[in-house]
Amino acid sequence: MQRKFKNNSIVKNLKPALSYTSVRLSEAVRLRIGEEGITAVAPQTIPQLFRECCQRVPNLPALVYKRESQKPQSNNKNKQLNTWCTITYAEYERKVEKVALILLHLGLSANACICVLAHNCPEWFYVQFGALRIGAVVSGIYVTSSEEAVKYALQCSAASVCVVDDETQLAKVRVVRAQLTNLKAVILLHRTTDINLTEKEGYYLWSSLMRESYDLVLKRKLECIESEVAANQCAMLIFTSGTTGYPKAVMLSHDAIISNIKFCVEAVAHLGSRAGVTVSYLPLNHIAAQLFEVLMPLLNGDCVYFGERDLSRTL
Repeated sequence: MQRKFKNNSIVKNLKPALSYTSVRLSEAVRLRIGEEGITAVAPQTIPQLFRECCQRVPNLPALVYKRESQKPQSNNKNKQLNTWCTITYAEYERKVEKVALILLHLGLSANACICVLAHNCPEWFYVQFGALRIGAVVSGIYVTSSEEAVKYALQCSAASVCVVDDETQLAKVRVVRAQLTNLKAVILLHRTTDINLTEKEGYYLWSSLMRESYDLVLKRKLECIESEVAANQCAMLIFTSGTTGYPKAVMLSHDAIISNIKFCVEAVAHLGSRAGVTVSYLPLNHIAAQLFEVLMPLLNGDCVYFGERDLSRTL
C-alpha cells in the first residue's frame, strides 16, 4: 500500500486496515494522518528509526553498562580495574542484527510475541530491536512477578519465545512451561550456577547463541521479512498494573510509539538537540521506560547508562 504525505514522502508498506483499533496481533490499524505537525510526517517503523540513528552517529556511545567484577592479577593488586563497557551505535546495530538472526533461527515470526523477564540490561535492548526487525511483538514482564503472573502474561500474549534474566526467573517459567503450548524457546541471559540447559527441550544460553554464526541465506531472509514490517502493525504489548483484576495487554503500533516520542522531544526542544545521557532504571516492561529510556535516546543519539540490577525493586 502506498500513500503520499505532505512532505512528499511515500510510505510503501502500510498494511491495509479497516479500523483504528484492533484486538489481534496480526491485524493492522488505520493511522490518523494530519495536515500539519508530527501527524503530517510520513510514518516510520521502529527498526527504520533505529537504523537511521545508528548510521547517523555510528561512533557515539550508545550503551554503557557495568561488567561483572573480575579479580585483579596478583602482580597488579593496586591497579584499578575498568569495570565499565561502552557500546557504540555501530556496535549496537551489529548486535541487534545478530540477535534478530538468532530469534529468526529459533522460530520467532512476524506478529508472534516475545516476552522478556529480566532486569534492565543491554540484552533487553538487543532483543527488543532484533524482534521488531522480524515484525514480532515485544512484551516485558515484571521480574517481581509470581509464577502464576508469569504464566498469565505468557499465555495472554501467546508468546513463542521468552528471555529470562537468571536462574530465579528461569525457574518460574520452568514450573509453568508444560501449560504454555505456544512457547518454543526460553533463553537464559545470565547463568550464575552450573545449571544444565537442554536445547532439545527448548532451553538456550545467551552466550552460546551469540557465539553461533549464521549464513547469508538467513540474513537475506531477515532483510526480506523486515521489508514487510509496517508502521501500522503492532510492535508492543504493555500490560497494565492489574489493580482491578488481571492485567490487560495494551497493543501499541510502531507509529503510535514513534509519534509519542517525537511529540515528547518536540515539547522539550528548548533544552537543545545535542546528544545527552539517559539512565535506564525504570522496569522496561513499563511504557514510561520504553519511551524515555529505550526509544527517545535514538532521536538525538543519546548514551544510555544502566543502573544497578536491583535498583527498580526500591522504586
